[in-house]
Amino acid sequence: MTRFEELIDLEIFQALLEGFLKGWGGVFNVMPADPPPDYLYPESRERFTQFCREVRNTEEGKRLCLEDNKKYAEEADKKREPISYICHAGLLAITVPIIVNGESIATILCGQQRSWDEADERKGQRKVAEAEGKLGLQPGQLRALREQASQVTEKQLDNLKNRLWRVATHISTLGFEKTELEEKRNELSHRLRESEKIQEVMKSLAEIVQLEELWSKVDDTLLHLCRTIGASYATLLVHDRQSRTPPIVKSVSGLEKGKFIEKSYSSDDPIVKHLLRRGEPKTIKFDPSIKGTICSDIYKLYDDRTKPDQVALISFALSGEHDANIAFFLERETDTRDSLAVEKELVILTRAVPQIAIAFQNCRLFTEQKRLLRERDSFLEDVSHQLIAPLHGLQATSVRLFEHYHLWDSELVDNRFQEIINMSRWTARLARNFAWVVRASKPTLRKERMDMKGLLIGCARDVQGLAATKRVQVRVDWRSISALPKLDVDRDLLIQAVVNLLDNAVKYADNDTEVVVTASLGTSRVSIAVADYGIPIEKKDVERIFERGYRTDEAKKRVAAGTGIGLTVARDIIRLHDGELSTSPSVYDKTKGAYRTTFTITLPRSGNRRDHRR
Repeated sequence: MTRFEELIDLEIFQALLEGFLKGWGGVFNVMPADPPPDYLYPESRERFTQFCREVRNTEEGKRLCLEDNKKYAEEADKKREPISYICHAGLLAITVPIIVNGESIATILCGQQRSWDEADERKGQRKVAEAEGKLGLQPGQLRALREQASQVTEKQLDNLKNRLWRVATHISTLGFEKTELEEKRNELSHRLRESEKIQEVMKSLAEIVQLEELWSKVDDTLLHLCRTIGASYATLLVHDRQSRTPPIVKSVSGLEKGKFIEKSYSSDDPIVKHLLRRGEPKTIKFDPSIKGTICSDIYKLYDDRTKPDQVALISFALSGEHDANIAFFLERETDTRDSLAVEKELVILTRAVPQIAIAFQNCRLFTEQKRLLRERDSFLEDVSHQLIAPLHGLQATSVRLFEHYHLWDSELVDNRFQEIINMSRWTARLARNFAWVVRASKPTLRKERMDMKGLLIGCARDVQGLAATKRVQVRVDWRSISALPKLDVDRDLLIQAVVNLLDNAVKYADNDTEVVVTASLGTSRVSIAVADYGIPIEKKDVERIFERGYRTDEAKKRVAAGTGIGLTVARDIIRLHDGELSTSPSVYDKTKGAYRTTFTITLPRSGNRRDHRR
């Protein structure tokens, strides 16, 4: 089927010509531009005069007519307008090109009339004599038939040309509209197919939950995307917005992984610039002239292959802290051969790439969930170990007391009862700390005006049992704490915080040293300091020691692991009171021959803010 037949219905077109050529006595036909040259309408549908039938009665005559029509059809196509001429057999003919989107798809041929012009008439008589010789006819045989043809005036000829040109223009418009519809239909079909392919590829990402597997799967995804849109290579860059490190390549397609994966690129690279700015999807020129860029690396490593000439860029948010960029490297000519133009493909790709971000976030959530589960299991294990120790102690001491009570003197019995009391307090303290950590929300403060002197002395008494095992003296500086005013505090919570602080000080103090509690009074706040002499705290650990489970390197070497939550709970409680718990790097005390570490509680002196939840 010719292009003309694809665009125009032949029956309707013939009817249209019949109407426009009403009154014209000559023949008409259409010659498509598609080779080989031929007529659309068969001879049986042409209105031949006796002259044309005689000319075409032989194969040679048919060949001469076809060549002559083809010659003048090409001339009309070049001029882009109707032309009139004397045909090879001596009659007047008209040729009108039909042009769609700047391309000739067919030519209307109209003839079998004699010209009014004397010069044309002489030319026609000469050509008819030549035709008789070429076709082997008797001299005068065609000339007699030619004289029977109607003769047209110049006005009639111009009028016919104009009418045929209007027909051709109308058909050109119809052809243009149909071509546009075909292009849109084809584009939509391409978009649908490419969109379906891309969505199918992206679905596989939803199954990935391990970050280790994600980038390998993204490699496969990029490969399929490259095949779908006709790209040679692709790279995926990831940038951590919270880090000062440059973006790194996490995934590639068509490139050697060992030479690109985990490689970083600076902001001099146009692709990186697009990522850092989170630019709109766009295409840029493939420019390997800037050294140290992705384009230059591809050019150097793959100079024996066809070079891309454009780069399609899509930047998007990978997570709350990460941005990503996918770059597709294409050759424009091959890209549009069997697929959409890359600018249109970018629209489809832009809707698909969020699947990578969703997969990335799913993997991070899964990884975080696993981490939390490990922490939970570790925490529960710590809870078990920490609670079992004092409970075993309580059990053992109670059994000995029960079995030997009648044999011991009153002092020994009192000591055993004191051990039971100390271990009970230790167990209760552990239980309160664990309860604090696992509860979903912090409690409302139940404040009452408290005498701080009695509270601090009571806290010091609570840790005497542990202190005695290390021969550590817990001393409260009476002079400084006597100056403390009464404060509005939650008694039970503040005792928990101070005892945690004292317990920590005793645990990390050297044997045969002391833990000292002092106080000072400011204009609007009071300070309570707990100092011990033992394992030092370095500057790098000053804030981290308040993190749950964190221990300094020196502490790990010298002291058995505890719950790791005492300081965390203490700081939470103090902050709940609108106060602060802080420390500073340890200072070497020459007189003691040990490092002095001080933790300081600051609390509002008066005018405490209202009770609140944290």
